[in-house]
Order: sequence, then structure tokens, then C-alpha cells
Amino acid sequence: MTLARHAASGLQSCGIGGSLPRSTGGGVKQDHTRPRSANFMTAALGDPIVRAALLSLALAIGITAAFLLIKWARNRPPPDGLDRPQMVVLSHVSRKDPTADYRIEIHRDGRAIFEGGPEVLLPGRRVHPTSPQAVADLFAMIDESRFRRLKPRYSTWLGGDLRSTICLHAGPHQKCVDSFGWELIRPDAPEPFGEIAAGVDKLVPARRWLTADARTIDVFREEGIDPRSVGGQRLVVQAAGTLSPESMQALIAAGFPIDRPAHAYQYDPGTKTPLEMAVSSDRLDMTKILVSAGALEGVATAQRVDLVVDAAISCQPEILRALLASGARFDLASIPSDAFRCKASYSEERALAVAKLLLDHGAPPNARNVLGRTPLHEAYSPAVAQLLIKRGADPNASDLQGLKPLRAAESEDMAITLVRGGADIGPAPSGAPAEGSIDAEAARKGWTRLQALLAQRRGRAA
Repeated sequence: MTLARHAASGLQSCGIGGSLPRSTGGGVKQDHTRPRSANFMTAALGDPIVRAALLSLALAIGITAAFLLIKWARNRPPPDGLDRPQMVVLSHVSRKDPTADYRIEIHRDGRAIFEGGPEVLLPGRRVHPTSPQAVADLFAMIDESRFRRLKPRYSTWLGGDLRSTICLHAGPHQKCVDSFGWELIRPDAPEPFGEIAAGVDKLVPARRWLTADARTIDVFREEGIDPRSVGGQRLVVQAAGTLSPESMQALIAAGFPIDRPAHAYQYDPGTKTPLEMAVSSDRLDMTKILVSAGALEGVATAQRVDLVVDAAISCQPEILRALLASGARFDLASIPSDAFRCKASYSEERALAVAKLLLDHGAPPNARNVLGRTPLHEAYSPAVAQLLIKRGADPNASDLQGLKPLRAAESEDMAITLVRGGADIGPAPSGAPAEGSIDAEAARKGWTRLQALLAQRRGRAA
């Protein structure tokens, strides 16, 4: 008894339980109370600060583990067979535009091959001369690159129509990565992908076969490319917009067609002839060369009128004069009023010169466009409006919406010119000007000179 009492007292002093369980009915009564340590853990986990600390610890462990895993993955040996690739291939394919499709392969032994799709400037498979040292530098960079660790596909959120692919080859082994939605070299592409693509493009400049330069023409001469191939047609159209007059003369002498339309650049919504490209690019020198070479021969009258309209809207009287002086027939009686839209901001003198050329060659002063608008609706320059009225333009002609030139005027000077030219101003308002009247418009825009002119005109009429 004494020993049991001392033991119980010792346990109590250690904080473990109270009195010894009493024996009842020959058995021992079990104590189901939770230990204090369990109560402590429950209380601790219920504390928000403790929970936050444990969560932060778990997160830190996870981040550290992920970092170590990535570091291991980057530094592990390359896959079998790809530690020293023998060939790198870069291909570029558009789902919608075959004029940008090509493939470049570069071998470690120094060979470089460009293979253009059927509609690039240089179609077919051709060996490209390269520097052995440049090839060695490219493969040294590839050997150290993390390209082998990239996932097989990268794309923008919406994907894209363009697909660039890089493949490393070593015997039966290969590693390919597709990049969707990026151009050939973009800083937002995966870094190893962009580095290799830039290196390949530096060795074999594929851009030359997508957008022409002087060297493009030299290669066409050297290799005897068919001028009437799709690539040949695209080349002469591009040259009309960007290359030198000497380049165009060389192409014409080599038999390149100057009357065939082509898609000059990728994503062009429509085709253009070389002359259309020259006019739309404001190339007077090219226009003269092409016209002299007979680019207008066989061109339908409607297309000739379109050329005149393009030159007129662009405020290019010199190009317009070159077209009209070519000897080709232009039926300007059917020209739309849009041709008089040359903005005076280009120069009042140029706008007036364009209008005079059009009228002198038969453009009607009351021409209409598809909206029923007349040249007075379209003109920006007061001097052009004055010339049109002098040549018989009706200042009170309405378009299909019933709008007259005076209400379409975009400046006070234009409105004053139209009023002085006979535009109907209506009676003086008896009170507040009616909405939509010229008086309301002048008041809203603060055109005080026009208001004074309106009052003067009505005073005379009274």
C-alpha cells in the first residue's frame, strides 16, 4: 500500500493522471481522458499563426525541391545520341500563306541547303555557300544549348497561323520543337529556340527569298530561274515597290513579266501588278519605267481608271501625269468621285494640280461614287471646290442619304467657298436654329465668319 501510494504521488507530481484507477468488480476501470500533449497539439493547430507558419514551411520546402529538380534536369547529360548533333533543320510553314514556306538544313560538315516552297521567290532545293568557321560556331552554340530540354511545342494563347520548327539530328536520333504564333526570330520565343533560329538565319538569310533585295536578283540571273514562275512574278511586283530603277530594268531585260498580278508579300489581301505596286508605293521612277516598257498594254479600261484613282487619292500629280501622258486610253467619264479626295494637308498646290489633271482629261465635275457623293462632297481643299464649281459642279447635289456638300464640309473655309459658290442656305431662323441646319452647325462649331456670311447673304435677299 505504501509503495502504491508513493508511485501515484510521483505520477501526479509529473503531471500524469490523478489517482490510480480503482478496482471494481475485480477489473480495472480504464481512464479515457486525453493526454495533455494531445490537447496541446490540438490547441496549437487551432492557432492561425501556427497554421500559417506550417504552411509557409511546406511551401518553402516545395519551392526548394522544385528548384533543385529543375537544376538537375538542366544539368543532366543530353539524351543518347544528341550530345553532338550532325544537322540542324529550321522550317517555317504558314497555314494560310504558302509564300512564306521554306526549310533550311545546315550540316556540321559545312553544307547548307535552302528549300523553298512553290511560291517563295526562290522555289526548290538549293545549296547555299557558307563559311566553315560560321558553321562551326553555330554548332558550338548548339552543343552548349539547353534546346534539348525544351518541351516539344510552344504557342501563344491563341496559337497562330505560323509554325516554326527546329530539329536536331544525330543518326537515328532527333529532337524537334515547334513554335506556333511567333515569327522566325522573336524575343518572346523560348531563348534556346530563338538563339538557334537566329544563328541559322544568319548563315542562310531566308528573308531574301521572302522579301527581295539586290542579291535576290543576282541569284535569279546566276541560276537561271524561270521569270514566269510564281516566285518570279512575286519578285518583279516587290521590286516595283522597294528596289532601284536599275533592278527593275534588269528584270525587264531578263524577261520578267510586268503585266501579271501576284501576291507581293505574305498576308497581302489581294494581288497587284508591278504597275499597281509602283503607283500605290508613290514610285514615280518605277511608274515611268513600267509605262515605257508597255505595262499599260492589254490592261482593261476599268483597271486603268483604278490606277488613276490611286494616284489621285495619294496626291501624286507627277505619277498621274505620267499615266495620262502614256498614250493609253483612259475613260475618265466613268471615274468615281473618290478621285477628288486628295487631302489638302498634302499641299494645296498638289491637290489643285490633281483636280485640274482629272478635269482636263474628261473627269466629270459631278461624278458619283457608290454612295452617291459628288466631288464637292469628297474634296478637302477649298481651292479644289472653287475649281469644281467653276467647271460646273452642283453645290446642291445630294448623296443617297440626302446630304449636300455644305453639310458635309469639314472646315469653315470649305463651307464659305460652297456658300459663295451658290450652296442653298435656306431662310434665316426665326428663333433657335433648327437641328441639322447650316446655322446650327455654324453655331455649334464656332464658325463666326460663316455666320456673318450667312447673315449678309440673307440680308441681300431680303
